[in-house]
Amino acid sequence: MKTILLSVGLMATSGLNVCAQVIISETFNYANDAALAVNWTISASPITLNTTNGNPSPSVSNAATATAANIWKGSTFSLTPTDAAPLRLSADFFSPAVTAGAVTTVGLRTGANPLYEMGLYRTFDNIQTGPSTSDGPTTASTGIGTRTINIGTDLPGQDWVKMADYFNGSARFEATFTTFSVTTRIDIGIDGTWEFAFTETGTTATGAFTDLRIHAPVATAAGSGGTGVDNIVLQVIPEPSSLLLLGLGGSLALRRRRK
Repeated sequence: MKTILLSVGLMATSGLNVCAQVIISETFNYANDAALAVNWTISASPITLNTTNGNPSPSVSNAATATAANIWKGSTFSLTPTDAAPLRLSADFFSPAVTAGAVTTVGLRTGANPLYEMGLYRTFDNIQTGPSTSDGPTTASTGIGTRTINIGTDLPGQDWVKMADYFNGSARFEATFTTFSVTTRIDIGIDGTWEFAFTETGTTATGAFTDLRIHAPVATAAGSGGTGVDNIVLQVIPEPSSLLLLGLGGSLALRRRRK
């Protein structure tokens, strides 16, 4: 009986590792823009439903002149990433063409600090220097990448880091936060291959995130709007070691009750 109980605990642990705690799963499956506004505080330069693009459609498109944030209000959260319980944010981005000036980001904040964004930008002040599974970006101007404040290293300028050039089509962006770092990965074409990766590590622990945002951090150049976002997922990913302790604890408690 002891061996059986221990096995049950380990099996439960494995299941918990697969089934992370999903905080938000946003597929933008709304009837219209009014229904979208129930879960999002829509800015003066709003996101709108797009019934053509998506994975699958609908998704949301960023206004061509967007300069303000659209903030999730469908639920409240306050999440502090740790090594034992990393936080993961992912989103699918759509770009109709390789157009200079396209700007759309998905990010987490608590007010202005800490701040994290990932997506399409038309300006950067840093360029990726870490390892990548594909060729690095060619210039430090337009492209795709991240921005961080009070997360990882304090970088020059406004902490924008270019990871790659613009893409044409779809791409999945994923950011995983631990106590002191964030790793961003990009899968061009959403085919299961992460072509680009960038990790930023610091010495100050990342604070709690309370806001999920879609926005353009700088004004979008004329004629380059229409970039879209779909399938935003925010989840807590318990580390296997933490789940193992949880599973063993449950098994021992069950064993004591049986006795």
